[in-house]
Amino acid sequence: MRRIGFVFTAAVFGLGAVLIGQAQSVGQSVKITALEAFAQRFQGKLDQTPGPFGFQVLSTAPAIYVQGVGAVLSSVVSLSYLDQPSPFREPFTPKELAAARQRKVDRVPLLEQNMREVMAETAAAGDIDPVPPNERIVLGVTLFYFKWEDSSGLPRQIIMSAEKQKLLQARRTKVDLATVIQEQKL
Repeated sequence: MRRIGFVFTAAVFGLGAVLIGQAQSVGQSVKITALEAFAQRFQGKLDQTPGPFGFQVLSTAPAIYVQGVGAVLSSVVSLSYLDQPSPFREPFTPKELAAARQRKVDRVPLLEQNMREVMAETAAAGDIDPVPPNERIVLGVTLFYFKWEDSSGLPRQIIMSAEKQKLLQARRTKVDLATVIQEQKL
């Protein structure tokens, strides 16, 4: 019985050492600073949008690294600033609401282009080198609308995903990024 207990204990300690070794290698593969830089690149890109009605990043979830999948970032974005109704301001006129809606319609392609560029910049960033070439860079955006807004025909979410190596190759050869990125609008 002692021998079985010794073998079992040795096996448990051996398995524990292997699991700890794997956890350390996974944890050290992609540093949290690289994931934070992904989020900062996205915020910075949207902050560069010209005009008085820029994009608003309402919430950025921390980017995460999933081994076997890649680097993933999600965010909540408003396509254009719009004041909330208030007792201190007159209600929006139909003309103001139509102009705000048109701004949002016009900004969807700009947001998509910004997302593609951030994905390519992230793939090329030295801090993301530990992400294997066959894993993905994923960027998902949930778009914010007030309940009273007319959001018909506008996406609720835009999700983009591409293999890191394909993003790097497209960037190097100056191929349109939309050809290598899988895009989904919900």
